[in-house]
Amino acid sequence: MENNELSRKIQEKLEIKIAISNFQKEENKMKKNKVTKMVAIFVASIGITMGVAYAGTKIYENIWKEPKRVQLTPETEVTQEMIEKSVSEEEAKEIAQNKLKELGLEEEIVGTDHYKESGTEEVYYRFLTTNQWSITIEGKTGEFFEIWNLQKYNKHNKEWEQHTLAKEEAIQVAKEWYQKLGYQEGEYKLAKLIIQSSGGETKKPGYEFEARFYKQYDDLYNTYECISISFLAKDKELKYYRVENDKFEKNPLEITKEKAIEIAKNEDRKVETKEIIKTEAELRIERMNGNAYARLHNTEEYYKPMTTVDVPMEEQVYYQTQNRVRRVWVVSFNYGEEPGTDVVTRYAKGAYTYFVDATTGEIIGGDSDDYLRWDNQWAKEYAVE
Repeated sequence: MENNELSRKIQEKLEIKIAISNFQKEENKMKKNKVTKMVAIFVASIGITMGVAYAGTKIYENIWKEPKRVQLTPETEVTQEMIEKSVSEEEAKEIAQNKLKELGLEEEIVGTDHYKESGTEEVYYRFLTTNQWSITIEGKTGEFFEIWNLQKYNKHNKEWEQHTLAKEEAIQVAKEWYQKLGYQEGEYKLAKLIIQSSGGETKKPGYEFEARFYKQYDDLYNTYECISISFLAKDKELKYYRVENDKFEKNPLEITKEKAIEIAKNEDRKVETKEIIKTEAELRIERMNGNAYARLHNTEEYYKPMTTVDVPMEEQVYYQTQNRVRRVWVVSFNYGEEPGTDVVTRYAKGAYTYFVDATTGEIIGGDSDDYLRWDNQWAKEYAVE
């Protein structure tokens, strides 16, 4: 009995070796494209069974996790639990004092408050100084976030409008501030200059400016790694200075533009029945959000604040996602009009934009607008070059 069992096992191993040997011989005879096709099918099958996204012949883990619905409230109360997850107030205060010295401001901190952004659990420490500067530290990271000159922020002075700078001069002032604040040439790139003029025109000399410097990756800007510097033409001194530091994950481009459009259309048809009359798509760096998910799963609630006046914040739908910044295809759809639809609804539901992850092909965000049209319009209006 034992000999029979042993013989059976030996026979099985022998048959496996013969099968592998035959497959290798056949593989050498196959054309290259047939082998590639077999490998692709095999990889795709593994992707399905293991729960990973498939792009080309590579396998990538799904990055999209089902988001958490958050109850929005106007309250910005900071709880003890939130504080325990943050740096202490004493640590934040020390960071703020060091930053003030670094900026050449001999200021004494005389007041403190905490706040959080609605829909998040992140605490911000805001400190007030003797000469009305407000400086904010991120509780989660302990990093400097922003500083404001409250004397200039709280009260607009019409006299400011009498002092102006041409765009070229303002660009030079912005670059000088960039260097004063300790940044190296090439570290960030000046991409936008937002001009405030008495006539409201961005091409005229202005009395107030906001310069935005972005991190650049190849030919794409990460607008979430940003330095904002605002100053007046009158004295060229800071009005405010802010640093945003959401890192780009540098995910590779694996999904084609055509495939991204197809993915977005398939998702869109789950919600919208109107004809798509215009489609645009561009490669961008964007931050993950829960908008498209909310639109799909809570369509009526999602659109209510856009079509109804004074919807309480508590009744608005909001999903919190991971704070990830990825390379995506931004795909915008414009829809045909339905007869009898009121102008508010036509505007609110006339377009939608999806963020399709450029590596995994997942929908990782969206925007209830023709995102590319408006973003490109303002980018062109404020472009430095």
